[in-house]
Amino acid sequence: MNNEYYRITCNDIDIYEYLKKYLCDNISNNNETTNKIINFNKINWLKKPTIYNGKANEYYSYLNINGYNFFLKKTFPLITKWIDKSTIKIENVKIDENKIVYRDKYQIIVEINKIEKAREFCTKVKDLAEQYNLPFFVVTEGASAISNNGCEAVKHARNCHIEWEKQHNFDPFEDWSKNKVAM
Repeated sequence: MNNEYYRITCNDIDIYEYLKKYLCDNISNNNETTNKIINFNKINWLKKPTIYNGKANEYYSYLNINGYNFFLKKTFPLITKWIDKSTIKIENVKIDENKIVYRDKYQIIVEINKIEKAREFCTKVKDLAEQYNLPFFVVTEGASAISNNGCEAVKHARNCHIEWEKQHNFDPFEDWSKNKVAM
């Protein structure tokens, strides 16, 4: 099965989520609201599965070739009346079929584990800090990372985080980097 799909974003937000936000933020009167919502409903042809309600994970939608062609033919000409087409980014991506949690004739939905994503981010920060030979401490939802060679500010920040982790029943000395999960 072909595992190439298309991710379409506007200002780094899923294109349909961006359009909903745009319509809400840029409406000046009720007639304009009604007309834009009617037009938006014409292009909002993607079924939004209920799986988006999860808390531990994120879900990204990608278009297959059918959805991509529909987008280019029907959706793109309509939305470029409202937003600058140079802000729309179309990426051709390969997807791990095991991460697909929903599929229809136009799209797939991929589950992204937030902890895996946080750990991947921390690893990238660590790699960047190594390139610059800088001490650092970073914390995000689900992960943190440190590399310190005597910097008092980094040490203080980490010590404060250790106390926070203890108060919230987390293991401040867990080393998730030793049992990495490939994304």
